[in-house]
Amino acid sequence: MEHLFDDFEPVSFEKWKEKINADLKGKKTFDDLIWHTDNGIDVLPAYHQDICPDKNRKILAKNIGEFDKPNDWKIHFDTPLTTPEETNKKLLNALQSGVNSIEIKGSFVNYAQFKDALKDIDLSIVSTHFNTENTNETFHFLAQLCKERRYENEQIHGSISNPVNVLNPDDFSVKSDIKQLFDLAEINHFSNLKLFTIDVSGIHNSGGNTLQELVYGFAALTDILNTLQEITSENLSGKFRMIFATSTNYFFEIAKYRSIRLLWENLLEAAQMPFNPLEILAVTSKLLQPEKDVETNLLRHTTESMSAIIGSADALRVYPFTQKESYNEEFKERLAKNISLILKEESFFGEIADPAAGSYYIEELTDELSQKAWHHLVKITENGGYLPLLKENIIQQKINEQKQKFEKDLAEQKRVLIGVNKYPNPNETN
Repeated sequence: MEHLFDDFEPVSFEKWKEKINADLKGKKTFDDLIWHTDNGIDVLPAYHQDICPDKNRKILAKNIGEFDKPNDWKIHFDTPLTTPEETNKKLLNALQSGVNSIEIKGSFVNYAQFKDALKDIDLSIVSTHFNTENTNETFHFLAQLCKERRYENEQIHGSISNPVNVLNPDDFSVKSDIKQLFDLAEINHFSNLKLFTIDVSGIHNSGGNTLQELVYGFAALTDILNTLQEITSENLSGKFRMIFATSTNYFFEIAKYRSIRLLWENLLEAAQMPFNPLEILAVTSKLLQPEKDVETNLLRHTTESMSAIIGSADALRVYPFTQKESYNEEFKERLAKNISLILKEESFFGEIADPAAGSYYIEELTDELSQKAWHHLVKITENGGYLPLLKENIIQQKINEQKQKFEKDLAEQKRVLIGVNKYPNPNETN
């Protein structure tokens, strides 16, 4: 079987182009079929190994894992902190229905509240994230609970962080106590606890394109790394987590998540920091979740989830398909979780590492996206960094320009949202 094709002459890319042009019979040419995208990437109608060298596989293998280490992503659930009892009930319901990564958004008043919210939840096997302004206090609560329950601190996976929204300039003032938090985590051997969360999802949800997500997300991360220079530990690079939203642009999204791995490798190399894998949380789109014909959002969330998983996201949060109160909240969350469960348990998406490897199209998209993003990232860094551009409203203007183009394309049906600008539900009254 290894020599199955030895009897056939190899066919060059130019020969394939000639064949495609012949089959088009003069009505169009190969070049007429090139798709000129908003990301500045021209998508060809066909790809070939002659133009898609396999140059990124070693980096991706180090980031993702070889084929004996499948991408068994975490099914993520987040909830705002309300009463400890209500929060605990929501978390337990989520865990019992297949979730294995939880996040509490809010700050605990005292240790008793913290302990009650995590009652009957085994933190040694559940990835647990705390999204809070009181990071150091939360750390002490966690350390106390681990001591009481006799956990080994290395068993704790998750994060304690006050996430940086890359579109909010105020979030870039790294708190003075972050060095203390880092030292506490090091001294107490919480080696698997992330301390820095960079939330890039707002770029997509504000209308930004794929390249803008990569460029602005990593430009923001570069600025943050520059503010952490006083932390000299080689473990610093292992404390980062990034959140990206996922669009329905299926193949571009696969390439985006693979590009994140390449950009992270390049950034650590440029900063002369030792390599540690970046944790990526993918969330479904809010921009592409219209409140018309809302059931179609379940299909959108499914394709978004598939591309994030294939692209190598470490965790996935599928949001409810609608905000309408006429649908029961528990029902909406159950459907959201079941998308991940079906992809994992029935479609076996978690059984292989980097399933997109070897696709000439996706390999080339990955390479072009990462190279373009790195080029723009270097220019931003050389010209004073990301934060000054954000403060001058330049980043917001660029994203808004892209949003206006998106809305114009919808209005002219150059872009389709089923149930919104094409095939609307005739029986829908609101």
